[in-house]
Amino acid sequence: MDVAELLVMLAFTLPISFLPGPNNLLSASHSSRYGFNNSLPLISGMVFGWLILGAIVAYGALFIEEKKNLLKGLTYVGVAYIDYLSY
Repeated sequence: MDVAELLVMLAFTLPISFLPGPNNLLSASHSSRYGFNNSLPLISGMVFGWLILGAIVAYGALFIEEKKNLLKGLTYVGVAYIDYLSY
């Protein structure tokens, strides 16, 4: 990844990180109702969930990159599914 691609990626991802998503709203609501210390298990679970999701995506991307025929097959399956949805 060169510097230009990194800057474009940062331009899109940085503003999104400041927007309140469902996890931020849930943790703020839970913290205001039950306090910060009682919300730590919820926040830890959210962080752990994101770590697991990131690991699954990274492993999936590595798996698909190693098997180029699988990517081509998944592309055709995706096109067929979108075609099916259009009717």
